[in-house]
Amino acid sequence: ELLNKAMGSLAVVARYDTIYKQPAIVLQQKYKGMIGSVGSALNFNEAVALGDAAKDRNDWSEAAGLYAKALKLAEANLDADQLAYLRHKLGFAYFQTKRYYESAVLSEYVARHQRESTYAAPAAHVALEAYARAFNDVLRLEQPADFEEDRITRLVDYVTKTWPTAPEANAARLLLGDLHLHHGRFAEAGAAFESVSADSPDYARALGRAGDAYWHVYADG
Repeated sequence: ELLNKAMGSLAVVARYDTIYKQPAIVLQQKYKGMIGSVGSALNFNEAVALGDAAKDRNDWSEAAGLYAKALKLAEANLDADQLAYLRHKLGFAYFQTKRYYESAVLSEYVARHQRESTYAAPAAHVALEAYARAFNDVLRLEQPADFEEDRITRLVDYVTKTWPTAPEANAARLLLGDLHLHHGRFAEAGAAFESVSADSPDYARALGRAGDAYWHVYADG
């Protein structure tokens, strides 16, 4: 009887978007098991809240599963920014579990198709990092990485044109410079590093790397 009263109180708290909503939903799920409701179907808010709780304890595999479930339960009239945020969180959870291609595809979707969202540029950064990790994995297996390199190049171009002054754009320029260095394209690497914005905290480091790349061009010449 007391557990049922607790569930009733928690249900009231969980209806409102406050800092207490997520803990209330987590407790609801805990108490459901105690009163014999294990396996009951989650709704959208419960799946998101439990995913956030798993994320907070760094259980990224569970968080990814719960965010994926929430995405399937998302209603058609869900706020676009909220939906973009959920996809961004799922993409990052995939990244943390080394599911780099799933992370890249989902995050790039947010960047390109929900570009007006607050989370579009951060999602683009996750996508680039995921493609970069996939690129490195393929190289370690001594296999061609043409696909991964093509995706990185295309996405860098998109990010730098869409958000030219954002931190994500400067991170993209640095990543492109590293990619050119890997192939020994020193002039292109220097240009990429040199294009980092002057107000970036990485500006001095980027200029130093640009100078080193141009030195290689001079020495080779």
